[in-house]
Amino acid sequence: MYLNVTDVVGKCTVENRSFIVDVPVFLDVSCPYNNTYTNETEILVSWNISGPADNLTIMLNETPIMFDEDPPEYGNCIVEISEDGFWIIEVNVRGYWDNITRTVYVWVDTAPPEVWVEPGNVITIETTEPPRKRDIARVCEG
Repeated sequence: MYLNVTDVVGKCTVENRSFIVDVPVFLDVSCPYNNTYTNETEILVSWNISGPADNLTIMLNETPIMFDEDPPEYGNCIVEISEDGFWIIEVNVRGYWDNITRTVYVWVDTAPPEVWVEPGNVITIETTEPPRKRDIARVCEG
């Protein structure tokens, strides 16, 4: 920017200054299974970017699974999860001076519950969701 400033008595000053204008990047991420248990192995993650984004990266448990050098403003990705367990999906957008990450937490459980009937007075039911184990006393003697 070039400034030539003159006051009321005729004295002047000339200044030349450079500066950078950074337009911030905003990121909104959604997932129907965020913070939940699911038996789905294909997890849909959607994003909305506003502002100039240089790139977008999606990580699954710290492993990059998608990189886009010119991400669309609105987009989605199906994250395929091959094993049961707790998974962290991170969506990261980089702008000129910005680095924004949003995190999705998903517990995948595709195993059916297991039921054991033991001889005696107690039936034990074990599931993969809380409560993990439940003993049911026999009510009727046969």
